[in-house]
Formats: sequence, structure tokens, C-alpha cells
Amino acid sequence: MHIRALQTDDLGILAQEVSDLWYDGTGDNAELLGKAELCAHLSHTDAGLVATDDDGRVLGVVLVQEAHGQNHPYALRDEACAFGQQLQARLSERGIENADIVLKAEDALLGRAVEQSGQAGEIVLLVVTAAARGLGLGKRLMREGAQWFAEHDVAQVRLATDESCDWQVYEHLGMERVAQDTIGDDPSLEIYVYQMPTSALVKRLS
Repeated sequence: MHIRALQTDDLGILAQEVSDLWYDGTGDNAELLGKAELCAHLSHTDAGLVATDDDGRVLGVVLVQEAHGQNHPYALRDEACAFGQQLQARLSERGIENADIVLKAEDALLGRAVEQSGQAGEIVLLVVTAAARGLGLGKRLMREGAQWFAEHDVAQVRLATDESCDWQVYEHLGMERVAQDTIGDDPSLEIYVYQMPTSALVKRLS
């Protein structure tokens, strides 16, 4: 297994994985929704790291941001923002207006966490491809993200997740739930923000 920087050529397979994870069952819109969500995550990213096998096949990705709302130069983010606007226009043409409701809710909750607990580095997205699940790759990618924060002198790591994801993993790692809320008007759809000192997270994942 190898870790390298995210490249433009990786985005197609990662968008397909996002589509399969969260938009299965949306028919002809699945591919478009997967691409739009990946672009939305990339629009909040300062660096991306991918895991590959010996043949160069992408197995997973972790996207990181040094501080909420404070973007550093990153070419892929600029590309994603421009492409994401085109995708949102195409979704609107199909009558899909609220596809990003969860992402917006998570972003708002992260903003509240900044107000309450100060700035922290953010793990924006962590995805392992279907073929590589169960091999401990998620932990490896999370460790790579934590080490990126350590190298950039980021003292705290934060992430947002929701009840449809395996949020128990973060509690098992010892991360603290610092905020939670519901999505939209449905009280059964909950989102959470977890946080941990970078040094402690690196140690835990070592």
C-alpha cells in the first residue's frame, strides 16, 4: 500500500465511490450527485492524500483542511469549486435543490464548534473503496491525515459525521463529541462533531 497526493485523475473513481456510498437508489441522478458531493468536500480542502495498491489503483482518500473557513492555495480545490457550480446548475435543471442539505448542516455545526471551542484542523472526508474495506485502511488514512496536521502545527483535529456513518469508531479512538444537532426539520437525522488533540490522535492511531 502506498500513500501519495491526490491528483485530478483520481477524482472519477472517488466520485463513483461517494455515489455508491450515499446515493445508491437515486437512479440516473446517482453519478451526478456523487460528483457534486465530492466537489463540495474538495471546496473545503487544503490537501488530499490517497492510498493506492502496488498497481496504482486508488483504494481510499482523506481530505484535510488546516482551519475551518481559512483556505490555503490548493489547485484541486479551485477546480472543484468551478466544476461544482456547473454540477449544481445541472441538478437544479433536474429539480434537485436540496441534495447538499447534510453537508450544509455539517458545515454550520462545524462553524458553531469553532465559536465554542476555537479553530481546529478538519478531516473533511475519509472514504475507503468497497474493494478495500475491512483491511484497516480507514485507520491508516486517518493516521496520515493526523500526521499532516501535526506537520502543519495544528493542535486539534475535528470532523463532522452523521448517524448513517460509523461514528462509533471515533468514540472508540477517544475523540470527544463537542457538538451535535439535527438535520433540517427531521429530529431523527442527527449530525455530530468530534474533536481530539492532534498529538493524542497520532499516538492513538500509531
